[in-house]
Amino acid sequence: MEGAPDDAAAGQIARSIANSPLFKTAIAGSDPNWGRILSAAGNSGVEFDPDRVDIYLQSTLVCEAGCAAEFSESKLKRQMDESEVSVRFVIKGRSGGEARFWTCDFTEDYIRINASYRT
Repeated sequence: MEGAPDDAAAGQIARSIANSPLFKTAIAGSDPNWGRILSAAGNSGVEFDPDRVDIYLQSTLVCEAGCAAEFSESKLKRQMDESEVSVRFVIKGRSGGEARFWTCDFTEDYIRINASYRT
């Protein structure tokens, strides 16, 4: 996450994306649905202009200035089958807040195991 007003705001946006169930299921399904990323960032509580956002998945630009970018969805889906998927969320402007966050996806096994877990 780059370009937030400060590092705390960047962390807030990164955490919101990383904890989004819709984002996690998109990653599990190798779905380059950048709208889920932008939506999760919008739910972070940090104000930003979506028209100033670029989003990269596996180093591929998928959203430029808040709109769909040209990319090969079939190629990117194959790249997203890798064990690690990188997301770069950039708010263009003069702000320098940055954060890095790691998360996991929601696989069918994860859901099955946690759905049957009882305390």
